[in-house]
Amino acid sequence: MTFTFPEYESAPGTEQFHRGLVAEHIEDVAFLYQHRLVCLAAPSAAWDEVAPIEDRLSAHVDGIASSGQLGLRVAVEAASGDPGELFAAVSSTCRSRHAAGLGEILQKFDSESPAALRALTNALKYELPEEWRDYCARAVLKGDEKLVASLAHVLGYRRWRADDVLLHRMKTAGPRALPALLWALGRAGGAGARSVVRTMLGADDRQIAVAAFHAAARLEDVDSLNYLISAAGAQGADTVSLGLVNGSSVTANLLD
Repeated sequence: MTFTFPEYESAPGTEQFHRGLVAEHIEDVAFLYQHRLVCLAAPSAAWDEVAPIEDRLSAHVDGIASSGQLGLRVAVEAASGDPGELFAAVSSTCRSRHAAGLGEILQKFDSESPAALRALTNALKYELPEEWRDYCARAVLKGDEKLVASLAHVLGYRRWRADDVLLHRMKTAGPRALPALLWALGRAGGAGARSVVRTMLGADDRQIAVAAFHAAARLEDVDSLNYLISAAGAQGADTVSLGLVNGSSVTANLLD
């Protein structure tokens, strides 16, 4: 059973206390989020070291999500702070199904910081409710360029099929969003996406070409893989990644 705080707006003298309590949860989530990133990036970190951090982080998100309307307003207000606070706000509004709060955060999000974009993406891919997947797909189709990459990552990470949406958005997407759209197609696309991915293999933008290469491998597009192997010497195609992504099925070709 989930405990929910009573609404304190009508109780004189308690609102400030309630805000302070939620602010402490947000501060703890922000710290644990950054600590988690450091641990995941450390080659020596073991999973049993990360698991307690995950549990503590999730408990504090629960504390925010169960804090009622006032607490969620505090979280939404904190979204403009550092990346950890943004992660706390997005995670808690998703977990509490507070669609209006998440919509406000996304509407106001204008950061160019890679750390902020990473926090937004991480929170959405971990916490976005299953029943909001259609909203996510529509936002990829019509959303702002800077949010498309984050939302496409959500579709791909959760393996939510949205081929039509991803392929249609690729027609108008810029270099900022294309790698993420290709990544999502590779993770969750069908065979019908192969022909579109092939057109990106020779892109002048290295990041787009590599993303297309990985998508082709995940989609098991043999024609694309053979092209990449033959072009390895001239274009520096990453045949090591090719083998890692597609497994033993390409071993013979790599040894030719």
